[in-house]
This record gives sequence, C-alpha cells and structure tokens, in this order.
Amino acid sequence: YILQKKNLQLFSSMVTKDDGFESIFNKAKNTTNRFQDWEFVMSFCDRVSEEPEGPPGAIKVLIDKLKTDDEETQLLALAVIEACVKNCGAKFHNEVGKFKLLNELIKIISPKYSGDKSSDLLKGKVRGLFFQWRRGLPKQGKILDAYEMLKKEGLIDDDGNLPDGPPSTVVEETPRDSIIKDEREIETLEKLLKSKNPQDLVRANEMIQDRYTRENTKLEKLQHRSRELDLVDNNAKLLEELLGHFSI
Repeated sequence: YILQKKNLQLFSSMVTKDDGFESIFNKAKNTTNRFQDWEFVMSFCDRVSEEPEGPPGAIKVLIDKLKTDDEETQLLALAVIEACVKNCGAKFHNEVGKFKLLNELIKIISPKYSGDKSSDLLKGKVRGLFFQWRRGLPKQGKILDAYEMLKKEGLIDDDGNLPDGPPSTVVEETPRDSIIKDEREIETLEKLLKSKNPQDLVRANEMIQDRYTRENTKLEKLQHRSRELDLVDNNAKLLEELLGHFSI
C-alpha cells in the first residue's frame, strides 16, 4: 500500500480563519476524496456556527450555487444545506424557512422555471429535503405553506414523492460523530493517526479507505433509486400563484 498523506491530514486545518463560505464550498467541490469532501462540509457548518452573521451569510452563498447550471454544484449546495440544518441549530433553521431560499428550491422542480431542465436526481433531492423539513422543522410555517402549495400544484405528495410516481429516496447524511460508527474503531483510528510509526499510518489509511468505499457503494445504490423519480409525465400546473405568493 502506498500511503496517501493527504488522506491522513487533519482536514479541518486545511480551512483557515480567512476562508469565507465561498472558499470553503469551492474546496469541498474541488476535492476528489469523499472523506476530505465531508470534512470540508463540516468545516462549512463550523463556520456558520462561529460567525455572528453566519446563517444569512451562508444562505446567500448557497443560493448563488443553486442558481448555477452545474448540477454537481447544485447537488453539493443541497448537501451542505442539509448538513447545516442538522448541525447549526435554530438560527440556520430560520434562514432555511425564508422565502428567499424556498423560492430557489421551488424553481428547481417547477416546470415554469428549471423543472423541465433539472435532472430526476436533483428534483428528487429537493423533494426529499422538503419532506424532511416538513417533519423536522414544524415551527417554520413557510416551509409547511410551501409544501402544501406544491401538493396543490401536483408536484409532491404527502410522502415526498411525485404524485403517482415511484417512492422518493431521502439520502441521509452521515452524522458528524458517526462517520465511523463503531466507537472502538474511532478510538483506534485516532491513536493510529497520532502515532509516529509509519505502519500505523498505513493501517489508518486502510481503515479510512475501507470505510469510504462502503459509504460510496451505499450512496451509489441510493442515487440509482433516486434516478427512477419523475418517470411519470409531469402535467403539473404553472406555479405563478405560488411564486407570486413567495416573492422576496
């Protein structure tokens, strides 16, 4: 085995105090290693919690990413939003529950805007987030209103699916403290990473690669199911009334 030193770095140290949300996001997007990618996402969450104006500042950057035509960027933005919802508390929840972000999410699945161009995977992910938030953020009334309006327009049902379509897949992000779920494995990995013995570092590298190979396999299966979304023709009405109501 060849020891890949970059996989053994403390990835949080790769984000400096001068890195803003845009910079951290770009580092997450440009990495080819999922372990590293997840650490950058967690660094983004940390910055949201640390900055006094973190939640609105982060949402502004993420909305800009959702507006791009690059699906990889859009999917990463959705993953970061989901991670922040799970890790950054009520202040971030309040920003998620505002029309500014909800409008952009609606546009991704609306045939009036980007819905006809958005992939099944992207639209399925947006529906999955709305479904999660309807259950998990009941205090955010605008999310509940948006969900009901989407149902009225035939773009989602009570289970987060496209009406009469196949079940949607909600991809759960790995919790921060459960990237390697077994506590003994975490302790072992920490000891190996602190060791000065090259063989210990090799073993740690093998553990990291094995874990993320398994995570990638699971993710690929979930994404395959997500691509089955929207097979039924979408005859949904235009969302002029909805987006007019949700004007900024």
